[in-house]
Amino acid sequence: MGGPITFGGLASGLDSNSIIDKLIQLDSQPLNTLQSELAAVQATQTSVGTVGGKLSTLGTALSALSTPDSFLVRDATSSDESVLTAAAGAGPRGAA
Repeated sequence: MGGPITFGGLASGLDSNSIIDKLIQLDSQPLNTLQSELAAVQATQTSVGTVGGKLSTLGTALSALSTPDSFLVRDATSSDESVLTAAAGAGPRGAA
């Protein structure tokens, strides 16, 4: 025939099925805690990677500004060159 038939708590008055379910939940609690901690660490790792990428982009932009010639534009134009001509150059340091 089939397996034994059980009636949880029938003889003792205790709800043994509920007790067993609670014990199983308690047993799996460390695993749930570790999974939560792992998710938090992975989120932190993603954030650190994002910040690292932003810092790298900033470093590249700062490298482009390492010399004044890379960001100081000197341009001189005249609408009528018979009246005025102009030239733009770096000039001496400290000149206004």
